[in-house]
Amino acid sequence: MDQQEKIDMLKSLVEIDTSKTKNIKPAMTIVRNFALSKGFSCRSIKNTSALLIETNLEQNMKVGFVAHIDVVPAMDWEQAFVLTEKDDKLYARGVVDDKGPLVVCLATLVRLKELMPNENFGILVVSDEENANEDIHEVIAQNLFRPEFAIVVDGGTYDMIDVGEKGTLEAKLIFETIGGHSGFEKSEDNAALAARDLLNELSGRAKTQTVDVEFSPTFVNVSRFEAIENPYGMPSRCVLNIEIQFPIPQTSEFWKNTINELANKYGAELSVNWANEPHVLSDERILGFLKSLPDVKLETIGGHGLAKDLHEAGITAICHCPIKEYNAHCVNENLEIDDLRKGEEFYTDLAQRYIRL
Repeated sequence: MDQQEKIDMLKSLVEIDTSKTKNIKPAMTIVRNFALSKGFSCRSIKNTSALLIETNLEQNMKVGFVAHIDVVPAMDWEQAFVLTEKDDKLYARGVVDDKGPLVVCLATLVRLKELMPNENFGILVVSDEENANEDIHEVIAQNLFRPEFAIVVDGGTYDMIDVGEKGTLEAKLIFETIGGHSGFEKSEDNAALAARDLLNELSGRAKTQTVDVEFSPTFVNVSRFEAIENPYGMPSRCVLNIEIQFPIPQTSEFWKNTINELANKYGAELSVNWANEPHVLSDERILGFLKSLPDVKLETIGGHGLAKDLHEAGITAICHCPIKEYNAHCVNENLEIDDLRKGEEFYTDLAQRYIRL
């Protein structure tokens, strides 16, 4: 694929608002038709909207890319689903997360099929990474995607490879107090201040925890802090949504107990939405290979991603995004046009190096 072909493919994908379930099929059809036009095999996965693309069914898959075609909503971005070019950059929802990387993978498969027609490379395109994340579990359950080495093209930046992920605990806390006149300065009656105090103590405890050398410290993220407005006094209700991203050797059980203790202390109603454990790549052969790659560094990230699902299924997986600057989930999401070329070159070189191991 030349550069204009990549841009045209990206344009056709980002103009479909795949934050809406009804639009997943048309977007997947574009990907399928392109893959078939290049002589690839395509398989729809039963009970999912996922698509599996392979270059040579007669061989086991050596390197498999994983991308997702769904995006987060436009939010306040009026031109989110119009590909706009400005100052050698392309702007639109999904150019970084994850349609731009998907186009890079498609271009890479075209190149790899030309260079190594006797090898099998693939792309698994899932449809629901941003919300339910059910496709990947069904694909794994059906044992249809078993590459020697998987690359999830989501997260990180061009010069960084993620070899592990922190564990994550997501929780919601509801604080309810009697409220009252602010002139009395009774902080225990202020639901927002109770939420603040819990958050401060939680963050303080996070800083004291042991951290494995391969990970950054525990991070407490706040995705929602909402109090009932009371212009004449203290708010009597506050809702706090938090996400604790924790490294090895910490566990979800430890953080469940910690947040439960603090909820009791500050009088909050607690519900834990979900939690999982941290992991790091342990395959010494793959780690050695990744360390040999030029101009990249190995890191770990927070959050729960597709690589963790693959890891838990016994598939060696890393995360990497072929984009210079990862600025997804925001207004004016963009990539440099040259990222498309550089990404294809990087993945082609990586696959060739892996085959020569």
